[in-house]
Amino acid sequence: MESCFNLTEMREHSIRSVAAGIFAVKTAESTLTTASETTAGSAAEYMKPPQLRRRKAQFPAVTPLLILFFLPVFLLIPTVVSGQGMELVFIEGGSFVMGCYDPSLDCDDDETELRDVTVYGFYISTTEISQGVYDEVMGRNISLIKEPTLPVNNVSWYDAIEFCNKLSLKHKLNPCYIIKGRKVTCNFSANGYRLPTEAEWEFAARGGNLSKGWLFAGSNDPFTVGWFKENSAGRARPSKQKAPNELGLFDMSGNLWEWCWDIYGPYEQTEVIDPKGAEKGGSRVLRGGSWYYESSVGRNSNRFSATPDTRSVTFGIRVVKKAG
Repeated sequence: MESCFNLTEMREHSIRSVAAGIFAVKTAESTLTTASETTAGSAAEYMKPPQLRRRKAQFPAVTPLLILFFLPVFLLIPTVVSGQGMELVFIEGGSFVMGCYDPSLDCDDDETELRDVTVYGFYISTTEISQGVYDEVMGRNISLIKEPTLPVNNVSWYDAIEFCNKLSLKHKLNPCYIIKGRKVTCNFSANGYRLPTEAEWEFAARGGNLSKGWLFAGSNDPFTVGWFKENSAGRARPSKQKAPNELGLFDMSGNLWEWCWDIYGPYEQTEVIDPKGAEKGGSRVLRGGSWYYESSVGRNSNRFSATPDTRSVTFGIRVVKKAG
Protein backbone atom coordinates (compact mmCIF):
# COMPACT_ATOMS: atom_id res chain seq x y z
CA MET A 1 0.00 0.00 0.00
CA GLU A 2 1.18 3.50 -0.80
CA SER A 3 0.44 6.62 1.14
CA CYS A 4 -1.56 9.04 -0.95
CA PHE A 5 -2.29 12.39 0.58
CA ASN A 6 -2.91 14.11 3.90
CA LEU A 7 -5.25 17.07 3.68
CA THR A 8 -3.57 18.87 6.57
CA GLU A 9 -0.59 19.37 4.26
CA MET A 10 -2.63 21.30 1.72
CA ARG A 11 -1.42 24.78 0.84
CA GLU A 12 -2.76 27.63 -1.26
CA HIS A 13 -2.63 27.32 -5.05
CA SER A 14 0.75 27.81 -6.65
CA ILE A 15 0.83 29.37 -10.09
CA ARG A 16 0.86 25.94 -11.72
CA SER A 17 -1.85 24.54 -9.50
CA VAL A 18 -4.43 27.19 -10.30
CA ALA A 19 -7.42 25.35 -11.77
CA ALA A 20 -8.15 25.33 -15.47
CA GLY A 21 -11.46 26.01 -17.14
CA ILE A 22 -14.16 28.58 -17.67
CA PHE A 23 -15.41 27.93 -14.15
CA ALA A 24 -12.90 26.44 -11.74
CA VAL A 25 -14.40 25.77 -8.33
CA LYS A 26 -12.48 25.32 -5.10
CA THR A 27 -14.81 23.80 -2.52
CA ALA A 28 -15.02 25.32 0.93
CA GLU A 29 -14.02 22.08 2.67
CA SER A 30 -11.35 19.57 1.70
CA THR A 31 -12.85 16.28 2.83
CA LEU A 32 -13.90 13.70 0.29
CA THR A 33 -17.51 13.86 1.47
CA THR A 34 -17.74 17.63 1.13
CA ALA A 35 -16.10 17.58 -2.29
CA SER A 36 -18.66 15.02 -3.43
CA GLU A 37 -21.66 16.91 -2.07
CA THR A 38 -20.74 20.42 -3.19
CA THR A 39 -22.43 21.43 -6.44
CA ALA A 40 -21.60 24.09 -9.00
CA GLY A 41 -24.35 26.29 -7.61
CA SER A 42 -23.17 26.23 -4.00
CA ALA A 43 -21.18 28.90 -2.20
CA ALA A 44 -17.73 28.40 -3.66
CA GLU A 45 -14.79 30.35 -4.98
CA TYR A 46 -14.86 30.88 -8.74
CA MET A 47 -11.52 31.49 -10.38
CA LYS A 48 -10.53 32.59 -13.85
CA PRO A 49 -8.55 30.14 -15.97
CA PRO A 50 -4.79 30.57 -15.81
CA GLN A 51 -2.84 32.29 -18.53
CA LEU A 52 -0.79 29.49 -20.02
CA ARG A 53 2.33 30.34 -21.99
CA ARG A 54 1.79 30.46 -25.73
CA ARG A 55 4.07 28.13 -27.65
CA LYS A 56 5.13 28.13 -31.26
CA ALA A 57 5.68 24.43 -31.86
CA GLN A 58 5.78 23.53 -35.53
CA PHE A 59 3.43 20.69 -36.44
CA PRO A 60 4.15 18.72 -39.61
CA ALA A 61 1.30 18.32 -42.05
CA VAL A 62 -0.60 15.05 -41.71
CA THR A 63 -2.28 13.33 -44.65
CA PRO A 64 -5.07 10.72 -44.60
CA LEU A 65 -2.45 8.12 -45.57
CA LEU A 66 -0.72 8.62 -42.21
CA ILE A 67 -4.00 8.01 -40.40
CA LEU A 68 -4.52 4.79 -42.34
CA PHE A 69 -0.98 3.77 -41.46
CA PHE A 70 -1.73 3.31 -37.76
CA LEU A 71 -5.45 2.53 -37.70
CA PRO A 72 -5.10 -1.21 -38.47
CA VAL A 73 -2.61 -1.64 -35.62
CA PHE A 74 -4.94 -0.71 -32.76
CA LEU A 75 -7.76 -2.74 -34.30
CA LEU A 76 -5.70 -5.85 -33.51
CA ILE A 77 -5.56 -5.03 -29.78
CA PRO A 78 -8.28 -6.88 -27.83
CA THR A 79 -10.63 -4.77 -25.71
CA VAL A 80 -12.57 -5.75 -22.62
CA VAL A 81 -16.17 -4.57 -22.38
CA SER A 82 -16.94 -3.68 -18.78
CA GLY A 83 -20.24 -2.74 -17.18
CA GLN A 84 -22.06 0.45 -18.22
CA GLY A 85 -20.73 0.03 -21.75
CA MET A 86 -17.16 0.95 -20.79
CA GLU A 87 -14.33 -0.37 -22.93
CA LEU A 88 -10.88 -1.07 -21.56
CA VAL A 89 -7.78 -2.05 -23.48
CA PHE A 90 -4.76 -3.90 -22.12
CA ILE A 91 -1.51 -1.94 -22.18
CA GLU A 92 1.49 -4.25 -22.15
CA GLY A 93 4.18 -3.06 -19.75
CA GLY A 94 7.37 -1.54 -21.07
CA SER A 95 10.01 1.16 -20.76
CA PHE A 96 10.14 4.67 -22.21
CA VAL A 97 11.74 8.08 -21.76
CA MET A 98 9.31 10.25 -19.80
CA GLY A 99 9.36 13.97 -20.49
CA CYS A 100 10.02 16.40 -23.32
CA TYR A 101 13.23 15.48 -25.12
CA ASP A 102 12.84 17.55 -28.30
CA PRO A 103 15.03 20.68 -27.94
CA SER A 104 13.12 22.41 -30.75
CA LEU A 105 9.96 22.59 -28.63
CA ASP A 106 9.20 25.31 -26.10
CA CYS A 107 8.59 22.85 -23.25
CA ASP A 108 8.17 23.78 -19.60
CA ASP A 109 10.97 23.14 -17.13
CA ASP A 110 9.04 20.38 -15.35
CA GLU A 111 8.89 18.40 -18.62
CA THR A 112 12.57 18.57 -19.48
CA GLU A 113 13.75 16.61 -16.44
CA LEU A 114 13.96 13.39 -18.44
CA ARG A 115 13.86 9.99 -16.79
CA ASP A 116 13.82 6.39 -17.95
CA VAL A 117 10.61 4.78 -16.69
CA THR A 118 9.36 1.21 -16.67
CA VAL A 119 5.68 0.51 -16.07
CA TYR A 120 3.87 -2.78 -15.52
CA GLY A 121 0.96 -3.87 -17.70
CA PHE A 122 -2.50 -2.46 -16.94
CA TYR A 123 -5.96 -1.90 -18.41
CA ILE A 124 -7.16 1.59 -19.32
CA SER A 125 -10.51 2.92 -20.53
CA THR A 126 -10.47 3.75 -24.24
CA THR A 127 -12.42 6.96 -23.64
CA GLU A 128 -12.99 9.51 -20.92
CA ILE A 129 -15.83 8.55 -18.57
CA SER A 130 -19.16 9.74 -19.96
CA GLN A 131 -21.80 11.64 -18.05
CA GLY A 132 -24.16 8.72 -18.56
CA VAL A 133 -21.77 6.30 -16.85
CA TYR A 134 -20.98 8.75 -14.06
CA ASP A 135 -24.67 9.40 -13.39
CA GLU A 136 -25.47 5.67 -13.34
CA VAL A 137 -22.70 4.96 -10.83
CA MET A 138 -22.98 8.05 -8.63
CA GLY A 139 -26.68 8.82 -8.94
CA ARG A 140 -26.00 12.39 -10.02
CA ASN A 141 -24.38 14.38 -12.80
CA ILE A 142 -22.24 17.24 -11.53
CA SER A 143 -21.17 18.43 -14.98
CA LEU A 144 -21.55 22.12 -15.80
CA ILE A 145 -22.09 21.32 -19.47
CA LYS A 146 -24.66 18.51 -19.31
CA GLU A 147 -25.28 15.93 -22.03
CA PRO A 148 -25.23 12.15 -21.45
CA THR A 149 -22.94 11.43 -24.40
CA LEU A 150 -20.35 14.01 -23.36
CA PRO A 151 -17.55 13.12 -20.96
CA VAL A 152 -18.27 14.06 -17.37
CA ASN A 153 -16.75 17.41 -16.45
CA ASN A 154 -16.49 19.63 -13.39
CA VAL A 155 -15.03 16.77 -11.34
CA SER A 156 -12.45 17.25 -8.60
CA TRP A 157 -9.76 14.72 -7.79
CA TYR A 158 -11.88 13.65 -4.80
CA ASP A 159 -14.91 13.18 -7.04
CA ALA A 160 -12.78 10.95 -9.26
CA ILE A 161 -11.55 8.92 -6.28
CA GLU A 162 -15.09 8.36 -5.02
CA PHE A 163 -16.27 7.42 -8.52
CA CYS A 164 -13.51 4.80 -8.88
CA ASN A 165 -14.45 3.16 -5.57
CA LYS A 166 -18.17 3.08 -6.35
CA LEU A 167 -17.53 1.78 -9.86
CA SER A 168 -15.42 -1.02 -8.36
CA LEU A 169 -18.18 -1.98 -5.93
CA LYS A 170 -20.78 -1.91 -8.70
CA HIS A 171 -18.67 -4.40 -10.65
CA LYS A 172 -18.05 -6.52 -7.53
CA LEU A 173 -14.35 -5.64 -7.42
CA ASN A 174 -12.18 -4.62 -4.50
CA PRO A 175 -11.88 -0.81 -4.24
CA CYS A 176 -8.36 0.58 -4.53
CA TYR A 177 -8.87 3.61 -2.31
CA ILE A 178 -9.08 3.58 1.48
CA ILE A 179 -10.38 6.73 3.14
CA LYS A 180 -9.76 7.28 6.85
CA GLY A 181 -10.80 10.72 7.97
CA ARG A 182 -8.62 13.13 6.05
CA LYS A 183 -6.16 10.54 4.83
CA VAL A 184 -6.54 8.68 1.54
CA THR A 185 -4.39 5.68 0.65
CA CYS A 186 -4.29 3.49 -2.42
CA ASN A 187 -3.94 -0.28 -2.53
CA PHE A 188 -2.37 -0.82 -5.93
CA SER A 189 -2.79 -4.57 -5.49
CA ALA A 190 -6.60 -4.31 -5.46
CA ASN A 191 -8.43 -5.37 -8.62
CA GLY A 192 -10.76 -2.36 -8.70
CA TYR A 193 -10.67 0.83 -10.73
CA ARG A 194 -8.36 3.75 -10.00
CA LEU A 195 -6.84 6.80 -11.63
CA PRO A 196 -3.75 6.23 -13.77
CA THR A 197 -0.38 7.20 -12.40
CA GLU A 198 1.27 9.99 -14.34
CA ALA A 199 3.75 7.49 -15.79
CA GLU A 200 0.98 5.10 -16.86
CA TRP A 201 -0.88 7.98 -18.47
CA GLU A 202 2.09 9.21 -20.49
CA PHE A 203 3.11 5.69 -21.52
CA ALA A 204 -0.43 5.02 -22.79
CA ALA A 205 -0.70 8.42 -24.51
CA ARG A 206 2.58 7.81 -26.35
CA GLY A 207 1.24 4.51 -27.66
CA GLY A 208 3.02 2.16 -25.26
CA ASN A 209 5.23 -0.40 -26.97
CA LEU A 210 3.57 0.47 -30.30
CA SER A 211 4.63 4.12 -30.09
CA LYS A 212 5.53 5.86 -33.33
CA GLY A 213 6.98 8.84 -31.48
CA TRP A 214 4.16 11.28 -32.14
CA LEU A 215 4.15 14.63 -30.35
CA PHE A 216 0.46 14.21 -29.49
CA ALA A 217 -1.47 11.04 -28.66
CA GLY A 218 -1.62 9.46 -32.10
CA SER A 219 -0.33 12.16 -34.43
CA ASN A 220 1.96 15.14 -34.89
CA ASP A 221 -1.13 17.10 -35.92
CA PRO A 222 -3.14 17.95 -32.76
CA PHE A 223 -6.39 18.46 -34.66
CA THR A 224 -6.34 14.94 -36.10
CA VAL A 225 -6.60 13.46 -32.61
CA GLY A 226 -8.05 16.11 -30.30
CA TRP A 227 -10.33 19.02 -29.54
CA PHE A 228 -8.67 22.29 -28.56
CA LYS A 229 -9.38 26.00 -28.50
CA GLU A 230 -8.70 26.29 -32.22
CA ASN A 231 -11.24 23.66 -33.35
CA SER A 232 -13.70 22.92 -30.51
CA ALA A 233 -16.09 25.85 -30.98
CA GLY A 234 -15.88 26.45 -27.24
CA ARG A 235 -17.11 23.16 -25.79
CA ALA A 236 -16.19 19.56 -25.03
CA ARG A 237 -17.16 16.92 -27.59
CA PRO A 238 -18.41 13.32 -27.43
CA SER A 239 -15.71 10.66 -27.49
CA LYS A 240 -14.49 8.89 -30.62
CA GLN A 241 -14.96 11.82 -32.99
CA LYS A 242 -11.22 12.09 -33.59
CA ALA A 243 -8.63 9.50 -34.54
CA PRO A 244 -7.29 7.27 -31.73
CA ASN A 245 -3.65 6.70 -30.89
CA GLU A 246 -1.64 3.55 -31.60
CA LEU A 247 -3.42 1.69 -28.78
CA GLY A 248 -6.95 2.68 -29.74
CA LEU A 249 -7.27 5.34 -27.03
CA PHE A 250 -9.39 8.39 -27.84
CA ASP A 251 -8.96 11.99 -26.66
CA MET A 252 -5.77 11.44 -24.69
CA SER A 253 -4.81 14.77 -26.25
CA GLY A 254 -7.45 17.45 -25.86
CA ASN A 255 -11.16 17.50 -24.96
CA LEU A 256 -10.68 17.37 -21.15
CA TRP A 257 -7.75 17.46 -18.76
CA GLU A 258 -7.59 14.05 -17.07
CA TRP A 259 -6.82 13.56 -13.37
CA CYS A 260 -3.88 11.34 -12.46
CA TRP A 261 -3.05 9.73 -9.13
CA ASP A 262 0.22 11.55 -8.51
CA ILE A 263 0.97 14.43 -6.21
CA TYR A 264 2.58 17.05 -8.43
CA GLY A 265 6.33 17.45 -8.02
CA PRO A 266 9.63 17.43 -9.93
CA TYR A 267 10.99 14.29 -11.57
CA GLU A 268 13.70 13.55 -9.03
CA GLN A 269 14.97 10.18 -10.22
CA THR A 270 16.54 9.52 -13.60
CA GLU A 271 15.59 5.84 -13.71
CA VAL A 272 12.56 4.43 -11.96
CA ILE A 273 10.13 1.50 -12.05
CA ASP A 274 6.38 2.15 -11.84
CA PRO A 275 6.61 5.56 -10.09
CA LYS A 276 3.69 6.85 -8.02
CA GLY A 277 4.55 10.56 -7.79
CA ALA A 278 5.90 12.91 -5.13
CA GLU A 279 5.59 12.05 -1.44
CA LYS A 280 4.25 15.44 -0.37
CA GLY A 281 2.57 18.40 -2.00
CA GLY A 282 -0.65 20.34 -2.32
CA SER A 283 -1.64 19.58 -5.92
CA ARG A 284 -2.50 16.59 -8.08
CA VAL A 285 -1.41 16.06 -11.68
CA LEU A 286 -3.65 16.56 -14.71
CA ARG A 287 -2.69 15.56 -18.24
CA GLY A 288 -3.78 15.93 -21.85
CA GLY A 289 -4.95 19.51 -22.37
CA SER A 290 -8.54 20.50 -23.09
CA TRP A 291 -10.97 22.11 -25.50
CA TYR A 292 -10.50 25.46 -23.74
CA TYR A 293 -6.75 25.74 -24.29
CA GLU A 294 -4.50 26.01 -27.32
CA SER A 295 -3.34 22.77 -28.86
CA SER A 296 0.29 23.10 -27.75
CA VAL A 297 -0.64 22.09 -24.18
CA GLY A 298 -1.98 18.74 -25.42
CA ARG A 299 1.43 17.26 -26.20
CA ASN A 300 2.14 13.93 -24.49
CA SER A 301 4.75 15.28 -22.08
CA ASN A 302 2.93 18.39 -20.86
CA ARG A 303 2.11 18.53 -17.13
CA PHE A 304 -0.56 20.49 -15.31
CA SER A 305 -1.82 20.46 -11.73
CA ALA A 306 -4.57 21.66 -9.43
CA THR A 307 -5.49 21.21 -5.79
CA PRO A 308 -7.55 18.02 -5.38
CA ASP A 309 -10.72 19.81 -4.31
CA THR A 310 -10.80 21.93 -7.47
CA ARG A 311 -13.58 21.44 -9.98
CA SER A 312 -13.50 22.73 -13.54
CA VAL A 313 -15.59 22.40 -16.66
CA THR A 314 -12.33 21.31 -18.33
CA PHE A 315 -11.52 18.45 -15.89
CA GLY A 316 -12.52 14.83 -16.58
CA ILE A 317 -11.78 11.20 -15.68
CA ARG A 318 -10.18 8.18 -17.33
CA VAL A 319 -9.78 5.00 -15.28
CA VAL A 320 -7.34 2.10 -15.15
CA LYS A 321 -7.19 -1.24 -13.37
CA LYS A 322 -4.45 -3.76 -12.69
CA ALA A 323 -3.79 -6.60 -15.07
CA GLY A 324 -4.67 -10.08 -13.87
